[in-house]
Amino acid sequence: MNNGKSFSLKTMEDGMVLIHSDSTAVSDSMFLLFGGSISKRRFCYLKFFMRPVVAEMYQSLRRQLYELIQTKFDC
Repeated sequence: MNNGKSFSLKTMEDGMVLIHSDSTAVSDSMFLLFGGSISKRRFCYLKFFMRPVVAEMYQSLRRQLYELIQTKFDC
């Protein structure tokens, strides 16, 4: 559910969770880089409005970040 100021998300651990847009210290960038899988969809719970080139940049940056983290874990 999205009414413009809050989001209702369902998590496996906690069930329904209500997140207000101004109640979290987690930035959009952190959600995009470290959150769940990113997909370009028309309808979803969390919406990030950005140009396609910026979305592609986030996906590329995320892939590179995970590769770097995996390399560090393998050492």
